[in-house]
Amino acid sequence: RGKVAGDQVDVRVFRDGTIIDKAMQLSTREEPQGLRDLDIFVKILEQEYADVDQKLAEIFKGITDDQASIRPAEGEWN
Repeated sequence: RGKVAGDQVDVRVFRDGTIIDKAMQLSTREEPQGLRDLDIFVKILEQEYADVDQKLAEIFKGITDDQASIRPAEGEWN
């Protein structure tokens, strides 16, 4: 807490059965696009949902509703 990009912090990692203490410098991270503008954020989400919908349509292409409704076993989710 209270650390900013450029600060150095001590970290401890466990690698190959050995504990390693090391100093790391914190780096900056770009602010996600649209984070401060609701209209831009909504457009980004709409595009991402459209992309996922398109991929799902490709995956399920040719599958009928009846085929998709078949349960693997009684009471199991399909």
